Amino acid sequence: MSSQSNTNEFSAWLKASHKSHAVLWLSFSLIVSFSNIIYAEHNFAEQEFKIKAAVKGISKKNNIPSIGLAVSTAEGEFNFFYNHPEVSEQSIYGIGSTTKLLAAVLMAHYAEQKQINLNEKVIGHINDTSMNHIDGLNDITLLQLLRHESGISDYANNSDWLKLIAKNKAPESLNEKIKLIEPNLTSPGEFSYSNTNYLILEKVVESITGFHSSEAFNDYYHKLGLNISIGTPKNNLQAFFAETEKSSNDVSVFDEHYGFDGGAYTTPQELLKLLSMLFLEKSILTQDSISSMKNWNPMSPHEIPIGPGVITKYGNGIMNLTYKGNSLVGHMGGTLKYQSFAFCNPENETIIVLMTNSSGRHYNNAFFQELLPAVLDEL
Repeated sequence: MSSQSNTNEFSAWLKASHKSHAVLWLSFSLIVSFSNIIYAEHNFAEQEFKIKAAVKGISKKNNIPSIGLAVSTAEGEFNFFYNHPEVSEQSIYGIGSTTKLLAAVLMAHYAEQKQINLNEKVIGHINDTSMNHIDGLNDITLLQLLRHESGISDYANNSDWLKLIAKNKAPESLNEKIKLIEPNLTSPGEFSYSNTNYLILEKVVESITGFHSSEAFNDYYHKLGLNISIGTPKNNLQAFFAETEKSSNDVSVFDEHYGFDGGAYTTPQELLKLLSMLFLEKSILTQDSISSMKNWNPMSPHEIPIGPGVITKYGNGIMNLTYKGNSLVGHMGGTLKYQSFAFCNPENETIIVLMTNSSGRHYNNAFFQELLPAVLDEL
């Protein structure tokens, strides 16, 4: 009888002990999880403070007119805007060649909808004789255009185009720009960056949709709930150009008239949303389409340095930046009036979008070699 009693007492003690340990372990786990959350929030807040302070300081030092920044990580998101005291506040910027990423997404969408095959010849979508002077056009595919492997010359490197830009008489129509394309191809099948490739994609989109290319582009992104458009906004945006630290010219009145090659306008926040939907949520394109876009081609010898990092590879309208061991995907752009950078690191869910309404050697160096490294170093 006494033995049975002792056994029952031990059993009861054992159960109580297990419960006590379970409660203690649960409490400990909750404390650790809560501590991790507090640490992550503190770390993110510190990153945000350092980045904002650095961007403001660099912008002031270099006399930058305006900066728009949007950053998102797994811990949070923040935006920052800087305006020179003598410059009107603005949140919308031209994004230059970052438009090419958006045009490539649009083409991938049409491919998913079976409206095109990226391996088909572009000539099947050319309904006029405007490009008959280009040798080898019959053999060029849509994929080669997306990847800058067509060998077609860059109309924006034509001396006549440069003269017209200087006089603020940039060609407006697609056919005016096509006339500036040289007839001979250079190293088809190899990477050679050319704005003309995306100019021709405008004709492809018009062929398959029946709408003007900018209308089709704008409609697609507006239906995604994104305020991204090709076409100059009607709100008197300012822009500045400086070759040296002591010279800054107001180029606000200059019209650049880009299309798929560099004509989109938006805010940093909207572009951040797009990159999140595309690379993190994967709600715009299928994984197969995204993987195809990342079929990399070496850009050498046309690599682009970003501080200690470098953009070394190009896919289907997308660039690959290696920065201190991290791999980011996205695109950058620059025009006479604007600079933009929109990249995502899918591994750690970090997105960085930086825009400015300034260009020229002085501003470009500050943007790519000072501002961007200051942001990337903290993330």
